[in-house]
Amino acid sequence: MRVLGIDCGTEYTGYGIVELAPAGKLACLCCGAIKLSPKEPLPLRLNRIYGHLEKLIRDHRPDQVAIEDVFYALNVKSALKLGQVRGVAMLAAAVAGLEVSEYAPLSIKSAVVGYGRAEKQQVQHMVTRLLDWRSHPSAPMHRTHSRSRSAICTPQPRCCGREPPGSVAKLRRQGLVNLSVRYRSNPPYPLQSLQSLMIIVSRPSSFLRSLCCLFLILATCAWPTCAQEAKPSPAVSFTLDFPQSIPDHYALTVSADGHAEYNSTGKLTPESEPADPFRLEFSISPATRTKIFDLAAKAKYFEGKVDSGKRNIASTGKKVLTYRDGQRVTQAEYNYSPNPAIQELTSTFQNISTTLEFGRRLDYYHHYQKLALEAELKIMEDMVREKNLEEVQAVSPILEQIASDQSVINISRSRAQRLLAISGAGASH
Repeated sequence: MRVLGIDCGTEYTGYGIVELAPAGKLACLCCGAIKLSPKEPLPLRLNRIYGHLEKLIRDHRPDQVAIEDVFYALNVKSALKLGQVRGVAMLAAAVAGLEVSEYAPLSIKSAVVGYGRAEKQQVQHMVTRLLDWRSHPSAPMHRTHSRSRSAICTPQPRCCGREPPGSVAKLRRQGLVNLSVRYRSNPPYPLQSLQSLMIIVSRPSSFLRSLCCLFLILATCAWPTCAQEAKPSPAVSFTLDFPQSIPDHYALTVSADGHAEYNSTGKLTPESEPADPFRLEFSISPATRTKIFDLAAKAKYFEGKVDSGKRNIASTGKKVLTYRDGQRVTQAEYNYSPNPAIQELTSTFQNISTTLEFGRRLDYYHHYQKLALEAELKIMEDMVREKNLEEVQAVSPILEQIASDQSVINISRSRAQRLLAISGAGASH
Protein backbone atom coordinates (compact mmCIF):
# COMPACT_ATOMS: atom_id res chain seq x y z
CA MET A 1 0.00 0.00 0.00
CA ARG A 2 1.29 3.44 -0.95
CA VAL A 3 -0.09 6.71 0.43
CA LEU A 4 0.54 10.35 -0.43
CA GLY A 5 0.26 12.77 2.50
CA ILE A 6 -0.26 16.48 1.78
CA ASP A 7 0.10 19.38 4.21
CA CYS A 8 -1.48 22.38 2.49
CA GLY A 9 -0.14 25.92 2.75
CA THR A 10 -0.11 29.06 0.64
CA GLU A 11 3.67 29.52 0.90
CA TYR A 12 4.84 25.96 1.44
CA THR A 13 2.83 22.83 0.69
CA GLY A 14 4.53 19.78 2.18
CA TYR A 15 4.18 16.31 0.75
CA GLY A 16 5.47 12.82 1.38
CA ILE A 17 4.89 9.33 0.04
CA VAL A 18 5.17 6.25 2.21
CA GLU A 19 4.86 2.61 1.30
CA LEU A 20 4.14 -0.42 3.45
CA ALA A 21 6.52 -3.19 2.40
CA PRO A 22 5.38 -6.84 2.41
CA ALA A 23 7.48 -7.44 5.54
CA GLY A 24 5.48 -4.79 7.38
CA LYS A 25 8.10 -2.03 7.35
CA LEU A 26 7.30 1.53 6.32
CA ALA A 27 9.52 3.07 3.66
CA CYS A 28 9.80 6.75 2.73
CA LEU A 29 9.69 6.98 -1.07
CA CYS A 30 9.62 10.73 -1.51
CA CYS A 31 9.27 13.87 0.58
CA GLY A 32 9.65 17.57 0.06
CA ALA A 33 7.82 20.86 -0.25
CA ILE A 34 6.34 22.97 -3.00
CA LYS A 35 7.82 26.40 -2.39
CA LEU A 36 5.56 29.28 -3.41
CA SER A 37 6.21 32.98 -3.63
CA PRO A 38 3.79 35.16 -1.64
CA LYS A 39 4.31 37.82 -4.31
CA GLU A 40 2.88 35.53 -6.99
CA PRO A 41 -0.89 35.81 -7.67
CA LEU A 42 -2.88 33.13 -5.88
CA PRO A 43 -4.26 31.57 -9.10
CA LEU A 44 -0.70 30.94 -10.31
CA ARG A 45 0.27 29.45 -6.96
CA LEU A 46 -2.74 27.14 -7.10
CA ASN A 47 -1.79 26.11 -10.61
CA ARG A 48 1.75 25.37 -9.46
CA ILE A 49 0.48 23.21 -6.58
CA TYR A 50 -1.89 21.31 -8.84
CA GLY A 51 0.81 20.65 -11.44
CA HIS A 52 3.29 19.43 -8.85
CA LEU A 53 0.80 17.13 -7.13
CA GLU A 54 -0.43 15.79 -10.45
CA LYS A 55 3.16 14.86 -11.37
CA LEU A 56 3.75 13.25 -7.97
CA ILE A 57 0.63 11.13 -8.39
CA ARG A 58 1.56 10.22 -11.95
CA ASP A 59 5.14 9.30 -11.07
CA HIS A 60 4.54 7.43 -7.81
CA ARG A 61 0.98 6.06 -8.26
CA PRO A 62 -0.24 6.20 -4.65
CA ASP A 63 -3.28 4.18 -3.58
CA GLN A 64 -4.74 6.88 -1.33
CA VAL A 65 -4.25 10.52 -0.39
CA ALA A 66 -4.35 12.01 3.12
CA ILE A 67 -4.90 15.71 3.81
CA GLU A 68 -4.99 17.51 7.14
CA ASP A 69 -8.45 18.66 8.13
CA VAL A 70 -9.34 22.34 8.40
CA PHE A 71 -8.43 24.10 11.62
CA TYR A 72 -9.64 27.24 13.33
CA ALA A 73 -7.87 30.42 12.22
CA LEU A 74 -8.25 33.95 13.52
CA ASN A 75 -7.37 35.37 10.11
CA VAL A 76 -10.40 34.65 7.94
CA LYS A 77 -8.63 35.65 4.75
CA SER A 78 -5.78 33.21 5.43
CA ALA A 79 -8.27 30.46 6.21
CA LEU A 80 -10.06 31.04 2.92
CA LYS A 81 -6.80 30.87 0.96
CA LEU A 82 -5.84 27.67 2.76
CA GLY A 83 -9.21 26.22 1.87
CA GLN A 84 -8.53 26.96 -1.78
CA VAL A 85 -5.21 25.13 -1.58
CA ARG A 86 -6.92 22.14 0.03
CA GLY A 87 -9.50 22.17 -2.76
CA VAL A 88 -6.76 22.04 -5.39
CA ALA A 89 -5.06 19.14 -3.58
CA MET A 90 -8.37 17.25 -3.40
CA LEU A 91 -9.00 17.96 -7.06
CA ALA A 92 -5.61 16.52 -8.05
CA ALA A 93 -6.45 13.37 -6.11
CA ALA A 94 -10.01 13.14 -7.46
CA VAL A 95 -8.87 13.55 -11.07
CA ALA A 96 -6.55 10.58 -10.53
CA GLY A 97 -9.41 8.56 -9.05
CA LEU A 98 -7.89 8.42 -5.55
CA GLU A 99 -9.78 8.35 -2.27
CA VAL A 100 -9.07 11.33 -0.02
CA SER A 101 -9.02 11.05 3.78
CA GLU A 102 -9.00 14.04 6.16
CA TYR A 103 -7.61 14.03 9.69
CA ALA A 104 -7.73 16.56 12.51
CA PRO A 105 -4.29 17.73 13.74
CA LEU A 106 -4.96 16.88 17.40
CA SER A 107 -6.17 13.39 16.55
CA ILE A 108 -3.10 12.61 14.48
CA LYS A 109 -0.66 13.87 17.09
CA SER A 110 -2.51 11.95 19.76
CA ALA A 111 -2.20 8.74 17.76
CA VAL A 112 1.56 9.16 17.36
CA VAL A 113 2.74 10.65 20.62
CA GLY A 114 -0.26 9.84 22.76
CA TYR A 115 -0.99 13.52 23.37
CA GLY A 116 -2.80 15.81 20.98
CA ARG A 117 -0.84 18.90 22.00
CA ALA A 118 2.60 17.32 21.89
CA GLU A 119 5.54 19.62 21.28
CA LYS A 120 7.26 19.65 17.92
CA GLN A 121 10.41 18.03 19.35
CA GLN A 122 8.40 15.07 20.63
CA VAL A 123 6.75 14.59 17.27
CA GLN A 124 10.07 14.88 15.46
CA HIS A 125 11.64 12.29 17.70
CA MET A 126 8.82 9.83 17.13
CA VAL A 127 8.93 10.31 13.36
CA THR A 128 12.69 9.83 13.39
CA ARG A 129 12.29 6.55 15.28
CA LEU A 130 9.34 5.28 13.25
CA LEU A 131 11.11 5.81 9.93
CA ASP A 132 14.51 4.79 11.26
CA TRP A 133 16.03 8.12 10.26
CA ARG A 134 19.44 8.83 11.72
CA SER A 135 18.87 12.46 12.59
CA HIS A 136 16.05 14.81 13.47
CA PRO A 137 14.52 17.06 10.86
CA SER A 138 15.59 20.68 11.00
CA ALA A 139 13.70 23.95 11.23
CA PRO A 140 10.00 24.10 10.41
CA MET A 141 9.11 24.50 6.81
CA HIS A 142 5.83 26.20 7.48
CA ARG A 143 6.27 28.51 10.46
CA THR A 144 2.79 29.92 10.63
CA HIS A 145 1.35 26.48 11.25
CA SER A 146 4.29 24.84 13.00
CA ARG A 147 2.25 24.02 16.08
CA SER A 148 -0.82 22.77 14.27
CA ARG A 149 0.65 20.34 11.80
CA SER A 150 0.12 16.65 12.17
CA ALA A 151 2.27 13.62 12.60
CA ILE A 152 2.27 9.92 12.13
CA CYS A 153 -1.00 8.41 13.27
CA THR A 154 -0.05 5.16 15.01
CA PRO A 155 -2.92 2.79 15.80
CA GLN A 156 -3.19 1.06 19.16
CA PRO A 157 -2.52 -2.68 18.87
CA ARG A 158 -4.71 -5.17 20.66
CA CYS A 159 -3.58 -7.17 23.53
CA CYS A 160 -2.70 -8.11 26.96
CA GLY A 161 -1.16 -5.57 29.26
CA ARG A 162 2.55 -5.79 29.11
CA GLU A 163 4.90 -2.87 29.09
CA PRO A 164 6.22 -1.90 25.67
CA PRO A 165 9.66 -3.14 24.62
CA GLY A 166 12.82 -1.41 25.79
CA SER A 167 13.06 1.19 23.06
CA VAL A 168 9.51 2.41 23.70
CA ALA A 169 9.81 2.30 27.49
CA LYS A 170 13.06 4.24 27.32
CA LEU A 171 11.45 6.97 25.24
CA ARG A 172 8.60 7.19 27.73
CA ARG A 173 10.96 7.55 30.67
CA GLN A 174 12.79 10.31 28.84
CA GLY A 175 9.52 12.18 28.48
CA LEU A 176 9.61 11.91 24.70
CA VAL A 177 6.61 9.61 24.43
CA ASN A 178 3.26 9.68 26.13
CA LEU A 179 2.02 6.45 24.65
CA SER A 180 -0.06 3.71 26.18
CA VAL A 181 0.68 0.54 24.22
CA ARG A 182 -0.61 -2.97 24.70
CA TYR A 183 0.40 -5.85 22.51
CA ARG A 184 0.02 -9.59 22.13
CA SER A 185 2.31 -11.94 24.00
CA ASN A 186 3.20 -13.64 20.72
CA PRO A 187 2.97 -10.94 18.06
CA PRO A 188 3.29 -11.92 14.40
CA TYR A 189 6.17 -9.45 13.96
CA PRO A 190 9.20 -8.74 16.19
CA LEU A 191 8.62 -5.71 18.41
CA GLN A 192 12.19 -4.40 18.27
CA SER A 193 11.41 -0.80 17.50
CA LEU A 194 8.54 1.63 17.22
CA GLN A 195 8.16 0.67 13.58
CA SER A 196 6.51 -2.56 14.66
CA LEU A 197 3.71 -0.63 16.33
CA MET A 198 2.54 0.42 12.89
CA ILE A 199 1.83 -3.12 11.71
CA ILE A 200 -0.04 -4.84 14.56
CA VAL A 201 -3.48 -3.36 14.37
CA SER A 202 -6.93 -4.34 15.37
CA ARG A 203 -8.52 -3.59 11.99
CA PRO A 204 -7.12 -3.01 8.50
CA SER A 205 -9.12 0.22 8.30
CA SER A 206 -7.29 1.55 11.35
CA PHE A 207 -3.97 0.90 9.74
CA LEU A 208 -5.11 2.55 6.54
CA ARG A 209 -6.06 5.67 8.44
CA SER A 210 -2.71 5.58 10.22
CA LEU A 211 -0.77 5.20 7.02
CA CYS A 212 -2.63 8.04 5.34
CA CYS A 213 -1.54 10.41 8.10
CA LEU A 214 2.14 9.55 8.03
CA PHE A 215 3.64 12.40 6.10
CA LEU A 216 1.51 15.26 7.28
CA ILE A 217 4.47 15.80 9.62
CA LEU A 218 6.45 17.33 6.79
CA ALA A 219 5.38 20.91 7.32
CA THR A 220 6.40 20.79 10.95
CA CYS A 221 9.57 18.74 10.49
CA ALA A 222 11.14 19.81 7.23
CA TRP A 223 14.53 18.59 6.16
CA PRO A 224 17.31 21.16 5.66
CA THR A 225 16.82 21.23 1.90
CA CYS A 226 13.22 22.34 2.38
CA ALA A 227 13.68 24.81 5.21
CA GLN A 228 13.08 28.48 4.74
CA GLU A 229 16.62 29.19 5.81
CA ALA A 230 18.08 27.12 2.97
CA LYS A 231 19.81 29.14 0.30
CA PRO A 232 18.09 29.03 -3.09
CA SER A 233 19.78 26.91 -5.71
CA PRO A 234 21.45 29.01 -8.45
CA ALA A 235 19.24 29.17 -11.53
CA VAL A 236 19.41 30.34 -15.15
CA SER A 237 16.17 31.47 -16.80
CA PHE A 238 15.26 32.24 -20.39
CA THR A 239 12.06 33.94 -21.54
CA LEU A 240 10.86 34.66 -25.05
CA ASP A 241 8.02 36.93 -26.10
CA PHE A 242 7.29 36.73 -29.81
CA PRO A 243 3.73 37.71 -30.86
CA GLN A 244 2.15 35.63 -33.63
CA SER A 245 4.53 32.72 -32.99
CA ILE A 246 3.63 29.43 -31.31
CA PRO A 247 4.03 29.71 -28.41
CA ASP A 248 3.94 33.50 -28.25
CA HIS A 249 5.45 33.43 -24.75
CA TYR A 250 7.44 30.92 -22.76
CA ALA A 251 9.77 30.85 -19.79
CA LEU A 252 12.24 28.10 -18.93
CA THR A 253 14.19 27.96 -15.68
CA VAL A 254 17.01 25.50 -14.96
CA SER A 255 18.35 25.17 -11.42
CA ALA A 256 21.78 23.95 -10.44
CA ASP A 257 20.19 21.02 -8.61
CA GLY A 258 18.79 19.69 -11.90
CA HIS A 259 15.21 20.84 -11.44
CA ALA A 260 13.67 22.59 -14.44
CA GLU A 261 10.37 24.37 -14.93
CA TYR A 262 8.68 25.38 -18.18
CA ASN A 263 5.69 27.68 -18.68
CA SER A 264 4.15 28.70 -22.00
CA THR A 265 1.04 30.24 -23.51
CA GLY A 266 -0.47 30.30 -26.93
CA LYS A 267 -2.27 28.00 -29.34
CA LEU A 268 -1.44 24.36 -29.85
CA THR A 269 -1.57 24.86 -33.63
CA PRO A 270 -2.14 27.89 -35.89
CA GLU A 271 -5.74 26.73 -36.49
CA SER A 272 -6.68 26.08 -32.86
CA GLU A 273 -8.20 28.35 -30.27
CA PRO A 274 -5.97 29.81 -27.54
CA ALA A 275 -5.18 27.09 -25.02
CA ASP A 276 -4.79 27.15 -21.28
CA PRO A 277 -1.31 28.01 -19.99
CA PHE A 278 1.02 25.02 -20.14
CA ARG A 279 3.33 24.17 -17.27
CA LEU A 280 5.80 21.32 -16.83
CA GLU A 281 8.38 20.47 -14.20
CA PHE A 282 11.09 17.97 -15.09
CA SER A 283 14.65 16.92 -14.33
CA ILE A 284 17.17 18.21 -16.81
CA SER A 285 20.07 15.99 -17.84
CA PRO A 286 23.41 16.61 -16.07
CA ALA A 287 25.15 17.30 -19.39
CA THR A 288 22.69 20.01 -20.43
CA ARG A 289 22.63 21.52 -16.94
CA THR A 290 26.43 21.74 -16.91
CA LYS A 291 26.47 23.27 -20.38
CA ILE A 292 23.92 25.95 -19.42
CA PHE A 293 25.80 27.05 -16.30
CA ASP A 294 29.19 26.96 -18.07
CA LEU A 295 27.80 29.17 -20.84
CA ALA A 296 26.27 31.52 -18.28
CA ALA A 297 29.70 31.88 -16.68
CA LYS A 298 31.30 32.58 -20.06
CA ALA A 299 28.64 35.23 -20.66
CA LYS A 300 29.63 36.81 -17.30
CA TYR A 301 26.21 35.94 -15.92
CA PHE A 302 24.56 38.44 -18.28
CA GLU A 303 26.05 41.52 -16.69
CA GLY A 304 26.20 44.51 -19.00
CA LYS A 305 24.85 44.89 -22.50
CA VAL A 306 24.55 41.76 -24.64
CA ASP A 307 22.33 43.00 -27.50
CA SER A 308 24.06 43.92 -30.75
CA GLY A 309 22.23 47.24 -30.88
CA LYS A 310 21.81 46.98 -34.64
CA ARG A 311 18.46 48.16 -35.93
CA ASN A 312 18.66 46.50 -39.36
CA ILE A 313 18.26 43.02 -37.87
CA ALA A 314 14.84 41.43 -38.11
CA SER A 315 13.03 40.95 -34.82
CA THR A 316 13.08 37.35 -33.57
CA GLY A 317 11.30 38.13 -30.32
CA LYS A 318 12.16 39.76 -27.03
CA LYS A 319 14.54 37.49 -25.16
CA VAL A 320 15.62 37.76 -21.53
CA LEU A 321 18.34 35.75 -19.82
CA THR A 322 18.45 35.86 -16.02
CA TYR A 323 20.91 34.46 -13.51
CA ARG A 324 20.06 34.34 -9.81
CA ASP A 325 21.58 32.84 -6.72
CA GLY A 326 21.48 33.69 -3.04
CA GLN A 327 23.56 36.84 -3.51
CA ARG A 328 22.67 38.43 -6.83
CA VAL A 329 20.25 38.65 -9.72
CA THR A 330 21.58 39.69 -13.12
CA GLN A 331 19.57 40.02 -16.30
CA ALA A 332 20.02 40.88 -19.96
CA GLU A 333 17.40 41.65 -22.61
CA TYR A 334 18.17 41.26 -26.30
CA ASN A 335 16.90 40.53 -29.80
CA TYR A 336 20.20 39.34 -31.22
CA SER A 337 23.57 39.03 -29.51
CA PRO A 338 26.98 38.58 -31.17
CA ASN A 339 28.27 36.89 -28.00
CA PRO A 340 28.88 33.17 -28.84
CA ALA A 341 27.93 32.04 -25.34
CA ILE A 342 24.63 33.95 -25.52
CA GLN A 343 23.94 32.51 -28.95
CA GLU A 344 24.52 28.93 -27.78
CA LEU A 345 22.42 29.47 -24.67
CA THR A 346 19.59 30.87 -26.79
CA SER A 347 19.76 27.89 -29.14
CA THR A 348 19.80 25.43 -26.23
CA PHE A 349 16.77 26.95 -24.53
CA GLN A 350 14.86 27.21 -27.80
CA ASN A 351 15.59 23.55 -28.63
CA ILE A 352 14.34 22.48 -25.20
CA SER A 353 11.19 24.58 -25.64
CA THR A 354 10.57 22.98 -29.03
CA THR A 355 10.86 19.53 -27.45
CA LEU A 356 8.42 20.37 -24.67
CA GLU A 357 5.92 21.88 -27.11
CA PHE A 358 6.10 18.64 -29.11
CA GLY A 359 5.19 16.81 -25.92
CA ARG A 360 2.30 19.19 -25.34
CA ARG A 361 0.89 18.58 -28.85
CA LEU A 362 1.46 14.82 -28.66
CA ASP A 363 -0.55 14.68 -25.45
CA TYR A 364 -3.38 16.59 -27.10
CA TYR A 365 -3.37 14.44 -30.26
CA HIS A 366 -3.20 11.25 -28.24
CA HIS A 367 -6.41 12.22 -26.48
CA TYR A 368 -8.35 13.81 -29.34
CA GLN A 369 -6.77 13.15 -32.75
CA LYS A 370 -4.66 9.99 -32.80
CA LEU A 371 -4.28 9.94 -36.56
CA ALA A 372 -2.29 13.20 -36.33
CA LEU A 373 0.36 11.55 -34.17
CA GLU A 374 2.27 9.96 -37.03
CA ALA A 375 3.05 13.23 -38.83
CA GLU A 376 4.03 14.94 -35.56
CA LEU A 377 6.32 12.09 -34.51
CA LYS A 378 7.95 12.01 -37.95
CA ILE A 379 8.81 15.71 -37.72
CA MET A 380 10.13 15.12 -34.24
CA GLU A 381 12.37 12.27 -35.42
CA ASP A 382 13.75 14.44 -38.23
CA MET A 383 14.55 17.28 -35.84
CA VAL A 384 16.29 14.92 -33.45
CA ARG A 385 18.51 13.68 -36.27
CA GLU A 386 19.28 17.29 -37.18
CA LYS A 387 20.10 18.00 -33.51
CA ASN A 388 17.40 20.64 -33.25
CA LEU A 389 15.78 19.07 -30.19
CA GLU A 390 17.22 18.66 -26.72
CA GLU A 391 16.05 16.93 -23.54
CA VAL A 392 13.77 14.46 -25.30
CA GLN A 393 13.61 12.42 -22.09
CA ALA A 394 11.47 15.22 -20.61
CA VAL A 395 8.56 14.10 -22.82
CA SER A 396 9.16 10.38 -22.34
CA PRO A 397 5.89 9.90 -20.34
CA ILE A 398 3.70 10.77 -23.33
CA LEU A 399 5.97 8.83 -25.69
CA GLU A 400 5.59 5.78 -23.44
CA GLN A 401 1.81 6.18 -23.45
CA ILE A 402 1.74 6.31 -27.25
CA ALA A 403 4.15 3.39 -27.63
CA SER A 404 2.03 1.17 -25.36
CA ASP A 405 -1.38 2.20 -26.69
CA GLN A 406 -2.70 -0.51 -29.01
CA SER A 407 -5.36 1.83 -30.36
CA VAL A 408 -2.59 3.91 -31.98
CA ILE A 409 -1.42 2.80 -35.44
CA ASN A 410 1.77 0.75 -35.46
CA ILE A 411 3.89 3.26 -37.36
CA SER A 412 3.21 5.91 -34.72
CA ARG A 413 3.98 3.48 -31.93
CA SER A 414 7.24 2.52 -33.63
CA ARG A 415 8.26 6.15 -33.98
CA ALA A 416 7.52 6.74 -30.31
CA GLN A 417 9.64 3.70 -29.38
CA ARG A 418 12.56 4.98 -31.46
CA LEU A 419 12.36 8.39 -29.81
CA LEU A 420 12.34 6.73 -26.41
CA ALA A 421 15.46 4.79 -27.36
CA ILE A 422 17.15 7.99 -28.53
CA SER A 423 16.23 9.77 -25.30
CA GLY A 424 17.72 6.98 -23.23
CA ALA A 425 14.39 6.29 -21.53
CA GLY A 426 14.00 3.01 -23.37
CA ALA A 427 10.80 1.15 -24.02
CA SER A 428 9.81 -2.41 -23.40
CA HIS A 429 6.64 -2.80 -25.42
